[in-house]
Parts: sequence; structure tokens; C-alpha cells
Amino acid sequence: MTGSSCTIKLYWFDSGVFWCESGSGEFSNAVNITVQDKDDGIILESPVHPVTEGDPVTLSCRTKQQKLLSSVFFYHNNTLLQNDGREELKISAVSKSDEGFYRCEHSGQESPQSWMSVQAVSSPVSSLFLVLLIVGPVVGVLLIILLILLWRYRQSKGESFFF
Repeated sequence: MTGSSCTIKLYWFDSGVFWCESGSGEFSNAVNITVQDKDDGIILESPVHPVTEGDPVTLSCRTKQQKLLSSVFFYHNNTLLQNDGREELKISAVSKSDEGFYRCEHSGQESPQSWMSVQAVSSPVSSLFLVLLIVGPVVGVLLIILLILLWRYRQSKGESFFF
């Protein structure tokens, strides 16, 4: 690992899960790489890192020479998603249900499948609820203590608590 990049040389038998480790022991995210030994194979271009719910995602199908293909069939978990001749599969806002294996097919050739991971977004409402759940009782206890101290102070002065 050099800086923020990691370079590996792959051979036809090197398909698998890969990650990098720095000298200080930090790890990169794991990446699933499938090596094709066919020169005429096609590749699904998809996000390597997990995507966040609500983000847009575009998947495309390319040749090994990086030529974008049209009239492509896209599959999600082996279910056909799109077969209308577009070059790309655009998901305007991904959700957790979009997580899974994707592959593309063009002129009888099929890409290896690729996993797309989707991370849930933490809801600001739930974060606010947790803050109120902790702060609320603390403020309540402090208010009760303050009222008790005020009552004791007025009693020591011989004054009535009620005006």
C-alpha cells in the first residue's frame, strides 16, 4: 500500500476478495475481484465501495477495452431488471433493497456478477430522540433539585414558599 492506493498484479486464477494493509496495520475496505480469462469477455462497472442509501448509482457494461456497450440486459440477484436497449442502469436513489449481486448480459456474453453493498443512513430523528432521552431526565432531576434547594432556602428565612 502506497499512500491512498494499492496496486496488485492479478493472474487468471487470482479471483477473490482483496484488501490492502498499511505498515501501521490499517486496512482498506475489502473488494471482490473476479478475473476473466477470456479476451472477449464483458465487465460490469459498478461501485467498489458501499454506497449510501439515497445516493444515485449508475451501472454499465463494458468490454475489456473499456468500450461502453448498448442493448444490455441488467440483472439483480438473477432477476432481469432492464432490457430496453439502454447503455446504463441508473438508480436515482438506492435503498437497502438494491443491495445484492448484479451482472450484465450482451449478445449472449455474460459478465461475472458483482456485489453492491448499500449502507443505511442514520436518521436525524432517531439521533435527536436519543439526545432527548438522555438530556430530558437529567434536566428534570436538576430542576427538582433546584426547587428543593429554593424551598429549603425560603424555609430557613421563615418565608412561605407560596407567594
